[in-house]
Amino acid sequence: MAECLRLLEGGEATLEECLARYPELADELRPLLMIAVRLREGPAAHPHPQVMAESRRRLLERLAAEPPPRPARGKWLSRAATFFTAQARPVLVGAAALLLLIIGTVLVQTWRTSPTEATAELAAAIGQVEVLPTESGTWTSATSGLEIRAGTRIRTGPTGQVVLAFFDGSTTQIGPGTEVMVEAMHVPRDGEGRLIVLHQTSGRTVHRVKSAGSDSRFEVVTPAATIAVRGTRFVVHVQPDGATHVWVESGTVDIGAQSIVLTAHPGQEVIVEPGQAPRLVTRQPTATPTATPTATVEPTATPITPSPTPPAPTATATPTPTPPPPTPTATATPPPTPAPPTPTPIPPTSTPTPVPPTPTPCCGPPTPSP
Repeated sequence: MAECLRLLEGGEATLEECLARYPELADELRPLLMIAVRLREGPAAHPHPQVMAESRRRLLERLAAEPPPRPARGKWLSRAATFFTAQARPVLVGAAALLLLIIGTVLVQTWRTSPTEATAELAAAIGQVEVLPTESGTWTSATSGLEIRAGTRIRTGPTGQVVLAFFDGSTTQIGPGTEVMVEAMHVPRDGEGRLIVLHQTSGRTVHRVKSAGSDSRFEVVTPAATIAVRGTRFVVHVQPDGATHVWVESGTVDIGAQSIVLTAHPGQEVIVEPGQAPRLVTRQPTATPTATPTATVEPTATPITPSPTPPAPTATATPTPTPPPPTPTATATPPPTPAPPTPTPIPPTSTPTPVPPTPTPCCGPPTPSP
């Protein structure tokens, strides 16, 4: 319809030509376009000058009788202007200073506690040691002094071993046939609340963790458990099937698996099998006493050899007091066979058994036998 009105006003087309352009809408457009054409053909309507003047007069009288409405923003602007007086300025300045101080303190505290990336260093590398940095896709040989960042993986060959020295003085000794990844190493700018997380998939590691505050963490994650400490020395051994063995040498270690956390103390060993809860299997203090008695058996064997030598001196020393009184007893005692059995049982039997009876039967026979 707008297009047809434009054509009709410009004289570019007649009514029938416009309807021919839109045959599907011709029935609806025809009455509307006919009304538009007839309105344009009629005389133009103009208001009478006297009516216009009267209307203008009435409008001006009404405007003069009613005060003009004040803008809505005038109220709060006036209140703001009242507040900014000489008496309110000191209060405003103090509030602004306090607000700036609070914002500055929050920003400084946030900056101090925000973590920064830390690094570690390889030391005492022996044998085959390889690293896989985050930005690289291939394993490369590593030597002592190499800088290690978070995300780097380290593995050793059958005869290789290396020490991973961290920024806080803690160390991790990586044994042969072991693979470890440094997941995270964070330290705040103020030095408090460090974080070190290792992921060990196989092999054996020995950790010496430097003591730190309660907000610091040193964790070793294995396929079966998570080991968390603050300051201690412990050993982690991951079997090929994923079973994790943790032995604590000093300090305390928390071993968690299957939503259960077990705290191990010095001398204790904990085993965590995949999908199982941690369990305490042995204590180092109980193993030490069992080994001591086995060592004491050896000294008991040494006194057995010198036992044959004492009979000779005892025989020479005892005849002096005994010959006068038991001379007739000595002649009667030898015939019953005490003399032959006495030397025979002494060597095979234990030392304590034959020593007491030796003086009585033996003091008589040794003298007549020569």
